[in-house]
Amino acid sequence: MLRLSRFVLRHKVAVVLFWLAVLVVGGAASSRVPDRLARDFSFPGQPGYEGNIAILRTYGNGGPANPLVPVVTLPVGTTVDSPRVRVALGQAFDRLAADPRARLRVLSCASTGDRGLVTAGGRTTFAVVFPPYRAQQGPDPTLAPAIADTLRRALPPGTTVRVTGLDELSTQAVASRESGVLAETLVGGLGGLVVLAFVFGSALAFMPLVVALFSILGLAVLAVVPVPFLRSVGFGSMLIPLVSTLVTLTLLPVLLATIGPRLDRLLPALLLAAALLVGCADDGGGQHDTTSGPPAKGVTQVVARQTRFSPAAIQVPAGTRVTWIFRDGDVPHNVKGDGWSSGKPQTSGTFSHTFDQPGTYEYACTLHPRMTGRIVVTHAIVK
Repeated sequence: MLRLSRFVLRHKVAVVLFWLAVLVVGGAASSRVPDRLARDFSFPGQPGYEGNIAILRTYGNGGPANPLVPVVTLPVGTTVDSPRVRVALGQAFDRLAADPRARLRVLSCASTGDRGLVTAGGRTTFAVVFPPYRAQQGPDPTLAPAIADTLRRALPPGTTVRVTGLDELSTQAVASRESGVLAETLVGGLGGLVVLAFVFGSALAFMPLVVALFSILGLAVLAVVPVPFLRSVGFGSMLIPLVSTLVTLTLLPVLLATIGPRLDRLLPALLLAAALLVGCADDGGGQHDTTSGPPAKGVTQVVARQTRFSPAAIQVPAGTRVTWIFRDGDVPHNVKGDGWSSGKPQTSGTFSHTFDQPGTYEYACTLHPRMTGRIVVTHAIVK
């Protein structure tokens, strides 16, 4: 070990250049890692797996793909047994199944006659829509809004259409988070820096974090290993201690011998900087601009509460009517975009606006300029 340390210290420049190259390559390849991981949790040879494959081969959809469930609530005074409504439901679901681009298989009360797909009273019915299986790409995020838009256009005015399913619930759970994982990690990391510095009494406490940085980015080599998901996790589990050990044995001695004493002298300044960054992590006032994140899909209602729009960004197909609900106690809000507005601020009630043209529409509350939102309008993929 002593011989290795002496060798490393005699070749400081080469060691630093090597790990910098690993850092650059790992950073460039990190965005490809999720695409290289297999999303297949199946077990070949088992009855469930073989049944899914048989369904996929026979119909070209369904099987391993999670189905979507459009829920249709008819206007008051009508039921699925009303003659015109029954015809409209059949035509609407047939239109979904007939689109050659979407390649959907639809099971509804109109096509099967199954009363189990109709709730008590007959006003609400649902269908089971099997989409094509997209192994690596994952579920199509635009499919559910397009299905809802197609059904809404074909059914009587006043009909409510919502689309749910396992994939949609997962998407909404991620989109509804108040803060991003990256922001939480940064705040936690900065807090950890302060704790480490106080415990060690030296800025050398930052060294383990430098080692961890190179170790984690070094794991981006998984981008070139196209293996199933669980084996990918196994490779990652083996690479983590391997890369960490290599960094500790090579890069850490170089850092301690070169910048270690300087970091020790800079302890007060580093503590102050870390404390300021932690204090500035909250941008104040509880008003956050979250419109830069991915828009929530399949949502047509936005709630104004706690001095923010929730969700702050949504994606809808062209022709969708979006409704804002004002529910922030005694705090008044309004909605103002480019050429459209809800008018005077209000503490309750709703406002609706239909977006006919694809594009991105930004809006804000005139009383709270940092209370912003965004509507992303896309072309419907199902006609």
